[in-house]
Amino acid sequence: MERYSRVYYSDDYLYVENSPVIILAGAILKDNTTNGVLGQLKMKSLSNQIIKAVEIELELYDASGKKQEKKVKHEFLDLNVSRNMEFGSKEAIELPYNNARSFKVSIKKVLFSDGKSWSNKKIYTELEKQERLNSILDSIELDYFKRKYGKFAKYIPIEQKSVWMCTCGTINHEGEQECCLCRLDRDTILDIDFEEEKKETVYYVSISYLETSNIGLIKVAEENFKQLKKYKDSKKKCEECLQKIQTLQQENKRWKKLMIIFACIIIAICATAFVFDVVIPNKKYQDVQRLIYNEEYAKAIEKIEELPKGYKDTSELLEKCYMSYAEQLVEEKKFEEALELYEQMEKKFEELFDASQQQKDIEIKNAIKKTKYQYANYLLENEKYEEAYNIYSELDGYLDSIYDKKKECASKLGDIALENKEYDKAVNWYELAKNTELGNEAKYEYVKEHNNSTDTKTYEYLVMLSKAGYKDSLSIYNQLYDVSCKVIINSKENDTSSSPLKFKQYDATYIHYQITGNVPAGAGNIRLEYERADTKNAKDDVYTHSSKDAVPIGEWQLEEVTFYPSGYYYKISIYNSDTDEKICSSKKVYVSDD
Repeated sequence: MERYSRVYYSDDYLYVENSPVIILAGAILKDNTTNGVLGQLKMKSLSNQIIKAVEIELELYDASGKKQEKKVKHEFLDLNVSRNMEFGSKEAIELPYNNARSFKVSIKKVLFSDGKSWSNKKIYTELEKQERLNSILDSIELDYFKRKYGKFAKYIPIEQKSVWMCTCGTINHEGEQECCLCRLDRDTILDIDFEEEKKETVYYVSISYLETSNIGLIKVAEENFKQLKKYKDSKKKCEECLQKIQTLQQENKRWKKLMIIFACIIIAICATAFVFDVVIPNKKYQDVQRLIYNEEYAKAIEKIEELPKGYKDTSELLEKCYMSYAEQLVEEKKFEEALELYEQMEKKFEELFDASQQQKDIEIKNAIKKTKYQYANYLLENEKYEEAYNIYSELDGYLDSIYDKKKECASKLGDIALENKEYDKAVNWYELAKNTELGNEAKYEYVKEHNNSTDTKTYEYLVMLSKAGYKDSLSIYNQLYDVSCKVIINSKENDTSSSPLKFKQYDATYIHYQITGNVPAGAGNIRLEYERADTKNAKDDVYTHSSKDAVPIGEWQLEEVTFYPSGYYYKISIYNSDTDEKICSSKKVYVSDD
């Protein structure tokens, strides 16, 4: 027996006006071991801002519909949800009543990444779901509709409450002028008159019949134009049909006698060819139409490949099958198969279409991008962060949310690496996520685990952390490396002990300094600052400075300098460039002109 069984389920879309979140489904699961019950919600973000937390409230009901006394509040925390992402379905909500068998739900508060929030006191109510286009359009009408409004058109667009639902199925806010996913114009989509669309389809199909030399098809076109009555120039087209039928009938009479003479010969010679070139292909063509109608696109593609190249409208049918089959695979979450199908379609592009029809190529490339985007979202939802990150990286610039989703993946990968104590990898992922705080934490964790003065990576990270002022990293740095120095000023090149307090202007002067400590590789990074004041007790002003990288530890260093003008007091201060701390200063010396 399975551990959990579902005792309540609803896939009604629940919404309240202007909400940044829509509820897609809800369920109650019974624990068959403990008899306890758990709640589940599946939600989707309708916000252009990143959602960080959501607070919900449930009103519980028993099997008879009696409301339970205690309401349940629950918080979904530590989210990083962007527009059109689904969330919540993997988090269980503990329910206090074992006999709970249904609930009403309200989202009380939504917190965004910029610190702002949205609050609500209303119960979420049901939204009308969209019907599929094939419920009101036949296969020909649907095919024409998709040619006009895009390959992703599947649903009848509707507007309700404060949202409108595009023909691609995406939910948009009433203030958004175009679909946030497929970019179709809101007013154009919502103003579609399906009766007019059907008339337009019949009109243009009839025109294609009129352009043939098939009297049967032209008669069908004539009847269609009669039914269309005053639609466009249907009356004129109806007359053209009658004229063309008369012309073809006259031509047929002239040829009829000749055809009778040669009929027997032609039948004898062509009987076999007719079977193979006409009867069999026509039967296969009918099979293709049936398979397409039943949405068995893979089988339809195989059948089309068996037909002669250029037979009837097989190029267009093959395009339709490829696109529809790929969409079908995406709906089944078979993204890799769908992408492989699109790649096959690209290779066949020149065979399928007129090479001048660049729009077809653009449609395929856009379909590939959309499928990759959906695949990356699916991988992200299923915690396959690195695969999702790589696909988002390929799609840079496709949608506004890509940047945030890449950061989300990188941040999750950084968390995993940090938990596994792979600190360098964690630092790298956090840098890609633009998360300085977590990057510093990963460096700090490494330092704590490798707390010795010989480890160069510890030194590298402590330098970064000290400059960032992160936690007690400066204290750790000073304990490990104990960097200090001595500095004196005199007029002797080889003297590291005497330090006179007076010098003559323009005389050669020498600065002797020595760095000590435990810095790895035995070298320190320092900055010399030259300071002067007009009196001995006045505050010193820095008038120049110079950086010295990799100064050998323990060895005396020499700098030659000339102090001027006279009448001022001078001194040298040395700073540790790793931490920006002053580590020593010379005595003040006075410079005179005699």
